[in-house]
Amino acid sequence: MSQSPRIGTAAAIVAAGVLLSRVLGFGRDLTMAVILGRTAETDLYQYAFTIPDFAFYLVAGGFLSITLIPILAARVESGDDASSAFSAVFRTVGIILAVLTAAAALSAPTLVEVIFPEVTGNAASRLVAMTRLALVLQVLFALGALFSAVQFTHRRFVIPTLGPIIYNAGIIVGGVVGNLDGSPSPEAFLIGGVAGALVGSFGLQWWGAHRLGLRFVRPEPNDPAVREYLTLALPLMVGQTVIALDEQWPRAFGQFGPEGTTAGLQYARRLMMLPVGVIAQAAGVAAYPYLAGLAARGDAPGMRSTVDRSIRVALVIAVPVTLIVVVLSDVWVRLALQWGAFTADDTVVVASLLAVYATVTPFWVVHQVITRAFYARRQMWTPVIVGTVVTLVTIPTLFFVAGDGTGIAAVSAAAVGVYASAIAVVWYRGVPAAERSAMARFAGRLSVAIAGAVATALAITPLHPAAAAISSIGVFVAAGYFLGIEEIPSLLRRLVRPR
Repeated sequence: MSQSPRIGTAAAIVAAGVLLSRVLGFGRDLTMAVILGRTAETDLYQYAFTIPDFAFYLVAGGFLSITLIPILAARVESGDDASSAFSAVFRTVGIILAVLTAAAALSAPTLVEVIFPEVTGNAASRLVAMTRLALVLQVLFALGALFSAVQFTHRRFVIPTLGPIIYNAGIIVGGVVGNLDGSPSPEAFLIGGVAGALVGSFGLQWWGAHRLGLRFVRPEPNDPAVREYLTLALPLMVGQTVIALDEQWPRAFGQFGPEGTTAGLQYARRLMMLPVGVIAQAAGVAAYPYLAGLAARGDAPGMRSTVDRSIRVALVIAVPVTLIVVVLSDVWVRLALQWGAFTADDTVVVASLLAVYATVTPFWVVHQVITRAFYARRQMWTPVIVGTVVTLVTIPTLFFVAGDGTGIAAVSAAAVGVYASAIAVVWYRGVPAAERSAMARFAGRLSVAIAGAVATALAITPLHPAAAAISSIGVFVAAGYFLGIEEIPSLLRRLVRPR
């Protein structure tokens, strides 16, 4: 295997890329807020992704790189050429995508009518056209994810992190160009997104994989990699979990609320995904290739140690960030979005939704790391079964709050928290008692420190939100230090004396 960064460095690379992508995501949302506001036009943009996203998930689209990495890692660890396995999987996924995309495009008018009964007339016709364009976008994402998997397998993280950055830049450029010619529309943003995905999510990722030696070869008719891929992907195809569907809840249930409900929920969720991406996603993405390599070598103790270390460090970082986002939610929304057509009243609505969403940021950390540990061991069914059970409970609950933005955000957040907790329980039931006890002690100490921080925030926020955020973080750090959470002094030393 090629030389690669250590897991901490890899996490830093991914975090930096995600941060830049999220900053551009802020720019995208700000541009959309200025040009379109929190209106029916913005809702239409969100609706356009519903059918393509679901079709994408039907081929494990949201998990393509996760599914492929263990297969490629096993080849690389054994010294075999992974090009044949990749080519076989790429051909199979390409055929499935072509068939599924064509079927979705042809049935788009009927699907739009059924899924979005509130959208009628010209708006429905526009939504059909936008849905078909979004299908093209998802194909680019799916095939690009396979090229990213090759790079992750070799523990190369820089180029894959550039894909979302270029994609977001494309959306911004598309929206601005559409506004310059005097006809601002959600279609302009979508066209820009397709251009950005073509360059960043597909073209650049092909180049990144090619420079690592990937070559397309004629695969054997019965290449075992295809069987391996389908075996690993099947649970992800049939089991739609709360994490995969979390982005769909605002579109499916927000349409029944006042105009702008879906847009408000999506604005809030995207702001919440900044810390989730920088902390939770970075921890999971960076750890996964190492976990896959350890699994391929049969190093179970190494896997467990990597999981524990990744969770502990990421949680210690996530808690203070969560406090800042929740306490100062109105500040973040006002600075990020309150421009142009996005009004002060919109800020009040979105800030309240952001505060709800952000409370479960630490649970996203647990989910991102532990589910990848199961995937690295090729135990795909375990997280899928747990997540699907939670989903089956979540959907009826969402019907009770349909159209209520706060209710949708609360149910969504609760579902993520329950899922992450459940999957953690399942994981730690399978580790030695001593290691399980060590993580239980860490969780107990962390909970005490969090309780002190939350009490401080509740007491001071009515007087001065900024002071509340600073004070609550101070209490968390001091309490964690006193309770013996080792990661806190370690991170503080790195901040004071970075290497």
